[in-house]
Amino acid sequence: MLKEYESIAAAHFDAQTGLRQQFRFYLLISAVPATILGLAFKDRSSADLAKMHLFELPHLLVYVFGVIGILGIFMLLSIIHTALDATLYARTVNGCRAYFADRALSIGMGPLGPYLKMPTDQNKPRYFHVRAFFWQVLFMAVINTAYIGLAIQVLFERTSTTLWISGLLIAGQFGMYIGFCELRRRKEVSG
Repeated sequence: MLKEYESIAAAHFDAQTGLRQQFRFYLLISAVPATILGLAFKDRSSADLAKMHLFELPHLLVYVFGVIGILGIFMLLSIIHTALDATLYARTVNGCRAYFADRALSIGMGPLGPYLKMPTDQNKPRYFHVRAFFWQVLFMAVINTAYIGLAIQVLFERTSTTLWISGLLIAGQFGMYIGFCELRRRKEVSG
């Protein structure tokens, strides 16, 4: 059990590290359209730039925004799974702690509770909760939706369609997060 505890604890920290790296990579990728926009218009005069309108961008640039938004959704899916794996590992570590606490009681060592600062409840942390990761999902969903919505608006020039699709995209990305949290809660198996 000690070996299991050590390997699962290491897997948890590796998953947390992977989650941070994936989010950094997402930030890098999501900055690409703004970088291309800056490069595309770097030689324009300030008077020309003042006349520019966000919804009058060249179509090639708009396609980049759309593709990055779609790529962002796939990255969000990957990040959600990594976060859920980290939560599963944390729950498993809690279970190992509970085993040691129960074992100490059964052999007459007394309760370990006063010495354990970390939880022993295998149902904690919850898969879905409003903490830091929730806000990352919100941030990514807004960026992804903004990029895709901009592409749709410029290409099709239908504001009501753009707003409907944007609303569905935001709801879909949150639904994806909540749905995968619920699936993981029901069947605690990675993958």
